[in-house]
Amino acid sequence: MFELKSFRDCHYVKSKSKTKPTTCRLDERDRQELEARAEKLNTTMGDLVQQYVIAGLRDDDAKTSIVPILREFMDEIRETRRDHALMAEVLLASAGKISREEAHKWAEHNIRAE
Repeated sequence: MFELKSFRDCHYVKSKSKTKPTTCRLDERDRQELEARAEKLNTTMGDLVQQYVIAGLRDDDAKTSIVPILREFMDEIRETRRDHALMAEVLLASAGKISREEAHKWAEHNIRAE
């Protein structure tokens, strides 16, 4: 019996491109934003996503995670708050208006250290 095979089954078809498709899922708001930007730039959403991904991968700043930078910044803010609390305690106590313990309580209550 004769079996009908598809063209691809009979012949090896080499891909014209060495690229492989990659997909992602976007929530509706982000998809609409992407669609609006692509329309504004007179391109397709797929081409725009490709441009964004390639630019992000090749940009050295994108390779540097912002998380450690934010953690360091938050640590500096905490340290500054502690310094301000101590400074307030010293100023209040040295002014002689309240005791050292009262100044400490005031700073704890009024200056957020964390």
